[in-house]
Amino acid sequence: MSIELFEHNRQAYDSVVAMLAAARMACVIHPTGTGKSFIGFKLCEDNPEKTVCWLSPSDYIFRTQLENLAAAVDGWQPENIRFFTYAKLMNMTDDEIADIKPDHIILDEFHRCGAQMWGEGVQRLLAAFPDVPILGLSATAIRYLDDQRNMAEELFDSCIASEMTLGEAIVRGILAPPKYVLSMFSYQKDLKRYEDRVKKAKYKAIRDEASKYLDALKRALENAEGLDVIFDKHMTDRHGKYIVFATNYEHLSEYRKLAGDWFSRIDLEPHIYSVYTPDPSTSAEFDAFKEDSSDHLKLLFCIDALNEGIHIPDISGVILMRPTVSPIIFKQQIGRALSTSAARVPIIFDIVNNIENLYSVDSLKEEMETAIAYYRSHFGERYIVNDSFEIIDKVADCRELFDRLEDTLSSSWDMMYEKLVEYHKVYGNVDVPFDFKTDEGYSLGNWVDWQRKCYRKKVFGLLTAERITKLDKLGMRWLTRSELSWQKHYAAAVRYYSKYNNLDVPQNYIDEEGVRLGQWILSIRTQRNRGLLDRSMYLERIDALDRIGMIWDKTDHFWEQNYRAAVNYFKTHGDLNVPTKYIDQDGIKLGKWIIRIRTRQKNDPNSIPTEKKELLDAIGMVWGDTKEIKWESHYILLCKYKEKYGHINVPASYVIDGVRLGSWVAEQRRMFRDNTLNEYRKEKLDKLGMVWKLPDAWEQRYLLAKKYYEEYGNINVANDLAYEGVWLCRWLNEQRLIGEGKRKGKSLTSEQKQKLEALGMVFGKTNRLMKWEERYSEAKAYYLSHHCLIIDIGYTKANGEKLINWIYNQRTARRRGKLSSERIRMLDAIGMVW
Repeated sequence: MSIELFEHNRQAYDSVVAMLAAARMACVIHPTGTGKSFIGFKLCEDNPEKTVCWLSPSDYIFRTQLENLAAAVDGWQPENIRFFTYAKLMNMTDDEIADIKPDHIILDEFHRCGAQMWGEGVQRLLAAFPDVPILGLSATAIRYLDDQRNMAEELFDSCIASEMTLGEAIVRGILAPPKYVLSMFSYQKDLKRYEDRVKKAKYKAIRDEASKYLDALKRALENAEGLDVIFDKHMTDRHGKYIVFATNYEHLSEYRKLAGDWFSRIDLEPHIYSVYTPDPSTSAEFDAFKEDSSDHLKLLFCIDALNEGIHIPDISGVILMRPTVSPIIFKQQIGRALSTSAARVPIIFDIVNNIENLYSVDSLKEEMETAIAYYRSHFGERYIVNDSFEIIDKVADCRELFDRLEDTLSSSWDMMYEKLVEYHKVYGNVDVPFDFKTDEGYSLGNWVDWQRKCYRKKVFGLLTAERITKLDKLGMRWLTRSELSWQKHYAAAVRYYSKYNNLDVPQNYIDEEGVRLGQWILSIRTQRNRGLLDRSMYLERIDALDRIGMIWDKTDHFWEQNYRAAVNYFKTHGDLNVPTKYIDQDGIKLGKWIIRIRTRQKNDPNSIPTEKKELLDAIGMVWGDTKEIKWESHYILLCKYKEKYGHINVPASYVIDGVRLGSWVAEQRRMFRDNTLNEYRKEKLDKLGMVWKLPDAWEQRYLLAKKYYEEYGNINVANDLAYEGVWLCRWLNEQRLIGEGKRKGKSLTSEQKQKLEALGMVFGKTNRLMKWEERYSEAKAYYLSHHCLIIDIGYTKANGEKLINWIYNQRTARRRGKLSSERIRMLDAIGMVW
């Protein structure tokens, strides 16, 4: 069954194909939930003979996309994809990248390639295959917290095959128009801050006017419906599944405790689940949430775990419990609800916890208005399916009062600015301590801090370009002390990375400038893993640290480091039978790590994740005890012997890589005769064609000599040649000596002598004499053919030997007096030039 794309994706795919043919690069920017991945899968389907390198932020995202594809096309899966995460690509060697050999490259969530370390991996791949067509898929091309970088420009030279906003997708009916409920939670800190600002206003008229609006704002907030009432009134699917997006672990824990009160009117025993990590596949609770089909309300609390690439088809709505976030995260989170079945109206509860966020939904409305205006002006009325969506604004009055309050208070800005000018005249700077007050009692330090927050849009306030210019002239430092601390420690981390090429900083490390970098790295790692980083800086700081190789999970980093060493050992030795004391060139104690892995598996078969176990299996990991491992290693050598010689009748003296393989095979036969060889080992040896009872040893060697004779036309075997693992020259010399009666107590039967003579053995002549006579015959034949013995240096016999080398050896032997007069006479007779 072929992939049938929806109209919007079909149009995008046609544009992609055309653009790839013309420019060899194209990107698609469609909002979350519109099925972008199917465009990539269609490219795989239409090019089944081509290898497609598919890159994604995580394994889980890709697996989910494959599951969605299988559900849509009766289980079909593309077989021409080589999948890698961006993190995996980043750690690959140039040879490993060269081995990918892609015909197409797909960059999923391509805006993530802006992170330095991930981006460097992608650039290495693109540099290795500069002529391979590249397709990018993402909900956005902009990195909002990274200087507004446009990754469509950086990666694709603005070759955008199709671009669609979230608002346009709602207008066209691609995503269902939501029911949007806007309310507030935990606004007390905002009110307290405004109370302080009102008290600090210099002029009585301003204080009175601001107090009037502040009191009205308090009453409006206090009279607003509680969350329990709001959820009860608008949560129509009372047994549905809802995702609750929290900011960090602390907030998530707080909201879980309040869930019983918030949802008590709907379900006294709601089923509550949590996901803390970026990869939800690591959480058993996530799987349980997906499988829950009970008649209870089902809530999944998470910290940014489902922003990207993950789709759960039966979500009834989302609940945003959030401070300020970037536009892309806001749209990704509500996209979790909009991408559900169009048969229902998804609901979005936007429960903001500061006044500034009351304006977030306006951007979505603007996108819809822009799309509608475009289609109406371009005769595209048929595309307009939805021209609005229901917004239930529980705080509309609060927003109006807040605007009036802010306008009133801002009129005192010029007065505070004059106080700052006076401070600058006295102290020569405007780095006002936070608790500093003027002689009149004005909190100048608090005011300066507020300007910084307005500048960075961390709070809602009126800071015009004119005001920014005035503050800049005084030398305003816009960074807070917290941000300066971040810059100091991050700069130290960059220096460490430049020096050591990693960020695996010892816990007690203090650099040459006195920065306690080890403690800071540990603190940052803990904050991120628990979701405690300042949300406004969250993605920006994570990306910055990722660029210099931040290790977020030491356990995983240690495993990856040792696994890479294991891969290198496997590539060199062909197995994973690592000596206990083995340490590689990078100082990794691989032997001890392998033992620990085996011990863990033995003590607890579930201690090693299936994915990691499969990776080790792929490079020849043997999980048994030491004796079992040794047997398996010998067995592998026996397999190689059969691959080379076509049988496993290994001579008793045969040695390979220091292993006496012939003796080991003989030992297996002995154990078989004694009935001590277990059935498992016997079956494995039988599959290789083991002969448990060997024929006569002399006959075996004779058959080997006969094979050599049939191959080369003689039995003049070189002294240093181990023919099929046997020193055949030694055996032939021994048979000649026995036949000549020179080995006491040994003899050949007449039949044996006849067999050897049939191969050209002459008893009474040494092997050296026979070889000299054979070369002389070759030289004589050359003389009769060419009428001289001046042999071209390139002349070679059928067996690969050069006759000229033998001629040189005869000249050397004569000069040294080691050539008999009889041989000199014979050579003179065929024109030898001495």
